[in-house]
Amino acid sequence: MATRDRVFINQVDNQTYPHVWYLNNSGYVYNDETTYPYRTQFDTMRDEVVPNFHKRVAAGEVFFNPMCRVYRKRLEICCGYSYVFKPSHGGGGFGSGSKLISANSNLSLPATQSLNTLEETYFLYDDPSVAVAKAWANVDVSEAQAMASIGEMPETVYWIVSLLTRAIKITRFFKSQRYRMKVLNKMSSDGMSTVDSLSNLWLEYRYAMRPLVFEMTQAITALGASVAKGTRQTARGYDEDFTTSSGTWTIDNGLTAVTTGSYYKATRLSFRAGVLYDIEQDINGILALWGFDQPWETIWELTPFSFIVDWFFNIGDIISGWSEQASLRALGSWVTIREDTVTTAKALSFEINTHPLLASGSIMAQQGILTDQTIYTQRVPSPSRPIIPTLNLKLDVSKLIDLATIGRGLYRGLVA
Repeated sequence: MATRDRVFINQVDNQTYPHVWYLNNSGYVYNDETTYPYRTQFDTMRDEVVPNFHKRVAAGEVFFNPMCRVYRKRLEICCGYSYVFKPSHGGGGFGSGSKLISANSNLSLPATQSLNTLEETYFLYDDPSVAVAKAWANVDVSEAQAMASIGEMPETVYWIVSLLTRAIKITRFFKSQRYRMKVLNKMSSDGMSTVDSLSNLWLEYRYAMRPLVFEMTQAITALGASVAKGTRQTARGYDEDFTTSSGTWTIDNGLTAVTTGSYYKATRLSFRAGVLYDIEQDINGILALWGFDQPWETIWELTPFSFIVDWFFNIGDIISGWSEQASLRALGSWVTIREDTVTTAKALSFEINTHPLLASGSIMAQQGILTDQTIYTQRVPSPSRPIIPTLNLKLDVSKLIDLATIGRGLYRGLVA
């Protein structure tokens, strides 16, 4: 296969800005024009070319080629400034000019991005293993986890019986005053608080009622589903990271006049992983749809508090990703990385320092603005399947309440 470089957009537009100095006491006049690139846009890509690609794909071959692409769009309007010269020998003067924001090293960005450099430094950004593990864990055709449901059946039956018993007690509570007083006295003597009652109801809803409804839905889906034998499917996984930074910049125009401003930079790094697999003809549809071919996943699901561990580490995805399932054959995998960075900056002030010729009261004639977006995209075929779990924080308000409630219950059990 041959490497191919393509340029989709390569555009540079310039803008001319005047620079003027005038001293009426000496007759000195400086008039010049400076040309700056104010708008830049380019889009380049490097990939690999497969000879007879369409013919070979039609014959059943599968290709996962590397690719890297760089897109950049940049717009910069110069910050204009003006100032007044001190009167000297019966006269004074004025001056005006402009300056690029990106002249400061903190905001200076390259006009082009090397594709070779992108390929060499790609994995320095972050670890795509979370997305890759999710993709491999989704290589599955099951609609239900029957083995886990069977393993949890004693607790489920106990909870349903307990629920019916409490329903009967509540009915008696409202029908019999004598029974109502008995229950209230017992709750008072046991020291059961409103917080305890609400905590129990919350945990029952989260880890008894909701899972039961979910399992019933899975069972109904499995009963009506079928396996498309001999077909190809794609399992996918996704992960992202978002960072921001901000600060200030300064530019000295050479006359001890300093322009100051601020900037904001936001970077979104995303990973999209995929696994292409086919379903062989000899697959046992009943076992596959009901999840009877997933023993290791079932063991992990039945491990106490495994669901809490999965909120912090992707152990469940690692186990599922390495659990080979009969009649599901992986044909190849890939991960696509996209780094989207947007930088915005603007000029805020123009100040004169202590130059002997310059007077105070200088102003900024035009506020400079810079917007710069750079998108790096790279596709890497056959990424390493992770073995060691990765931190994968998946917390929301409900899970934080769960942690507090479960922790409170465990503590009360230990001190009781």
